[in-house]
Amino acid sequence: MKVLAIVSAIAVVVLGVAAYLLGSTAVSAGTVEGDSNRLLQTTGADTDFKAAKQASDGLVTRLEQAGTTVADDRSRLAASDSRLDALVGNPWALPVRARLRSQQTRVRSVIAALEAARGGLAIEHDQMRTLSALFDAMIDFTALGTAVEKQDIAGGLSIMPGLQAKLQTAVQLSQAPNNPPQLHDELVTIQTTARDIQALLQAQQRKDTKAAAAVLPRLQADQKALEGYQSSAIDSYDQKLLQPYRDRYEAGLKAAGFQLV
Repeated sequence: MKVLAIVSAIAVVVLGVAAYLLGSTAVSAGTVEGDSNRLLQTTGADTDFKAAKQASDGLVTRLEQAGTTVADDRSRLAASDSRLDALVGNPWALPVRARLRSQQTRVRSVIAALEAARGGLAIEHDQMRTLSALFDAMIDFTALGTAVEKQDIAGGLSIMPGLQAKLQTAVQLSQAPNNPPQLHDELVTIQTTARDIQALLQAQQRKDTKAAAAVLPRLQADQKALEGYQSSAIDSYDQKLLQPYRDRYEAGLKAAGFQLV
């Protein structure tokens, strides 16, 4: 039953991480915000991690589409800025030069806003890729819990190679600078816990009670570490990471004369 308790503790940590990362998603795209809200609803008390992974993959796609749209809009505005610059420098444009400069200022303000949006969306994209990989690992953790509950040690061990590979992917993705370092630390702890669970199951399969007893203190330490994590630290870090992009985005649009709601 120790393994079941630890799998449950891991699920709690993952849901806490998901809640904070998804809660901060949406710098500029309303459809992305809607997707993140739906994904939050998916990761409820009785989480279907397969559905959560599908939803997070969809959110990654939405973020990529939003980033492409922002890049295209910025490119078109840059072309407009170049044309306005040429007009402002034309001696024949003297009667309307003030109006042209005003329009150019608006264009450049929106370009600055789109630059901020692109940076924020890139951060959210990297974080959602990490979260998707974590959900993928949780699919295997759920299967592991089911096998242990049935006392199917061989079945549980057969899950471990795939689980370890998925966790390694999540850990590698979490090392990107756009991810909170606290997330990487939590994933490393989960990875260590999975290794210790595997060691326990292997000892039980060999009926090696001495080896199994030696693993238990490590699992207790793993569980204590998991239960001690404060996912709110991820929220605090993420807010500080994203807020400058939000501020620059809003400032650029306001400078261009747009009303934000």
